[in-house]
Amino acid sequence: MGWAGIWNPKKILCIDGNGKWDVKNNAVLLGRIIKINPKNIKMKIKEIEFKEVASKRIYESYMERIGKAVKPLPINDQNDVLLEFNSHIYEGLQRQKNKTEIDGLLDILDKLGIPEEVLKPLVADKKMEQATKTFNPLHIIRALALNITNGFSYLIFFMLYLLLFGFVYLIFAKIVSPDEV
Repeated sequence: MGWAGIWNPKKILCIDGNGKWDVKNNAVLLGRIIKINPKNIKMKIKEIEFKEVASKRIYESYMERIGKAVKPLPINDQNDVLLEFNSHIYEGLQRQKNKTEIDGLLDILDKLGIPEEVLKPLVADKKMEQATKTFNPLHIIRALALNITNGFSYLIFFMLYLLLFGFVYLIFAKIVSPDEV
């Protein structure tokens, strides 16, 4: 049996298949209606508040660069990285009370490093992890493209996957036209 929902800004009242009224949590019921996967929800991080405009601009620019660097990752991994960097910046600012706000922020960002360089191995490892879990050929190709520059071990993975796809192709070719293969 299906059920009907009536939207109420505070709660959703629904009639289940038995004709009974049931009060449900908005997120749970809406998740069923539009099939929300909590892993695909991009969290809004609480931005650090700054007194100086220049500090805020530097912070926003750095966080934007982090967002661009982790764009190839799934949304939940993007959120984790953004929250982790935001946490490091916040904790660093709390420890540096004797410096000016902008000097403290620049010192912290300097210690964290350039996002595009620091996050490249992390993004490559996360993509390889995703590729090995899903066995999706597109994920594998993207992960290998990111990882090919990270060392000899990834070159071996590349060669093994290349052989795997080659053998699969040969199997199907042998089935389709056995005289020509």
